[in-house]
Amino acid sequence: MEEAIRVAQQLAKSGKNPSVALVKGKLPKGYPLPKIIAALKVWQEHPELEPATASTQHKDESELDDLDQKIQRHIAQAVSLLQQEIAELRAEVDKLKNAP
Repeated sequence: MEEAIRVAQQLAKSGKNPSVALVKGKLPKGYPLPKIIAALKVWQEHPELEPATASTQHKDESELDDLDQKIQRHIAQAVSLLQQEIAELRAEVDKLKNAP
């Protein structure tokens, strides 16, 4: 869809009013019509927005991967602490059961 938005922006910058037909004519053959229509709706609502580029998307994915790894580490640390606490509590329960 980003490619269709980019085409709509280029058409607008050249003084043309982007339409489904104009955008479709500038896109590779077989580009899905629903994506063109959706892209035009987005562009009409927010003509100032720049579509995401591949490098931006890759950077975002890398940041998400980093964030995911941090979350996994925090979860692992929390689980480890809880497991230690459970072991300590079990030991205390066993002591209380064996007390006279």
